[in-house]
Amino acid sequence: MTSAQANLLILLRQALNLPQTNQTIDSSAWPETLAEARRHAVAPLAFAALESIPETQLPADETVAAWLTLRQAAVRANRRTDAAIESLAAELKKFDVKPLIIKGQTVGRHYPDPSLRSPGDIDVYLPGVSFEKLRRDLTTASIPFQDHSDGSISFLWKGVEVEIHVNPVDIATPSRLRRVLAELKTVPMAFGQETVSVLDPVCEIFMLGAHIFKHVIGHGIGLRQICDVALACRNTDLSVDDRRRLLQLINDAGLQRWFAELSSLLHYHFGIPADRLPSPRCLAGENADGKTDLSRRKADRLLRRVLSAGNFGFRESNTRPQTALAFLRNSSYSLRLAPRETLAQILQLARS
Repeated sequence: MTSAQANLLILLRQALNLPQTNQTIDSSAWPETLAEARRHAVAPLAFAALESIPETQLPADETVAAWLTLRQAAVRANRRTDAAIESLAAELKKFDVKPLIIKGQTVGRHYPDPSLRSPGDIDVYLPGVSFEKLRRDLTTASIPFQDHSDGSISFLWKGVEVEIHVNPVDIATPSRLRRVLAELKTVPMAFGQETVSVLDPVCEIFMLGAHIFKHVIGHGIGLRQICDVALACRNTDLSVDDRRRLLQLINDAGLQRWFAELSSLLHYHFGIPADRLPSPRCLAGENADGKTDLSRRKADRLLRRVLSAGNFGFRESNTRPQTALAFLRNSSYSLRLAPRETLAQILQLARS
């Protein structure tokens, strides 16, 4: 881990009110730290932690100014994205379609300030809507769209990219996807004057973990998504029934080893306590017997992958051949954690 990467982890834990380690800031690496923060799409969040840094260790004025610009841009982008969701929901309501908004802006509610989260596109699932009909409707409305390797469709709405997903949980194994979809629950969430559906807290934690797996075995995933799931876990007080539901979703998806790997990272590097983790043994209350499925080795292994990739594989092309190569390159890792889902993801890419 470089000094810049270590600095960034310190800032993120501070900004998110997560437990700190005994590491200290290397003030000689501020420009590189800002570059890392941008690469992982967490610059606005990391900026919020600068106020806790002793004055003698703060970055140079020009670095602070560049960071502040990114923070202000995130505020504007979040407002624009929230307004686009409100407008899209109003438009879909005319056709009796209620969108399920996943990831992105819905996760912002877990942050100390939602505008600290760098917004991306708007991820949407439209239950019961035919993708062929959607393509025809977009063509009729003269809205350009793009087909993606996982079967999703994206287009611009009010200047913000919208991605319509084939399924809301990034599970590619058909039989397992059917079981997971049957167990999904939603709750309402307001965006301006409109109300949309979002996944309930249990399903949200599962979805965020499955989403990270899909990307970590391909082009890679960055710290923004790790912060998302860390906060969702930290802020969600799961009842006994909730824990059973989450464990059932993980078992149905065949992602037990993956969620143990992810939970290890959240525990050892972000300080999430064991009783808030989505690892199978933690959810089943079995860690007390000493047979834990958490380990520093797993945590460090996944952290290395996250730090090297950046936000969705920052340095990678996203063409289908490049995506296929990324899956193959990571297959020794992914097949060990979730062999059936890995093969299903590769087959889905090949069919597309």
